[in-house]
Amino acid sequence: LNAGISGVTQRYFQAGAYVEHIPTGLFAYGAYGHDDYDFAGSGQSETWYGKAGIRQRWTPLGHTVLYGEYENVRGSGAFSQSELAGLDATHDRTEVIGGGIVQEIDSAAMSIWVKYRHLDYSDNNTDGIAYDNFQYVGMGALINF
Repeated sequence: LNAGISGVTQRYFQAGAYVEHIPTGLFAYGAYGHDDYDFAGSGQSETWYGKAGIRQRWTPLGHTVLYGEYENVRGSGAFSQSELAGLDATHDRTEVIGGGIVQEIDSAAMSIWVKYRHLDYSDNNTDGIAYDNFQYVGMGALINF
């Protein structure tokens, strides 16, 4: 993103942490991100993300992971998706709530998963535009080689 001004520096800070209690398989992950430009009035973006769950060997295939997740993203100014789209809005927020299950298959060095996410987007537009929530189910697999 250039913001249309030369000599501008974009600054991004990110931090995260992961903890797991091996005997029980309980785990938690959290992350924070902050994005802005080095000039006044440019706006900013702030992201909070958290995931927690359990990883246990309940089947002979391998570990099974159950998790829940939450994400909150706020943007303003140059980081507002609504403003970038040309709407009369200066702030927006996206909230994600979800969960999933992963089955590890040790003999194939493989993981398969299914996840659900509910997304809620809002902004402060004065154009009278409202947004529907969005929900989806995703599935996938990964083979390590």
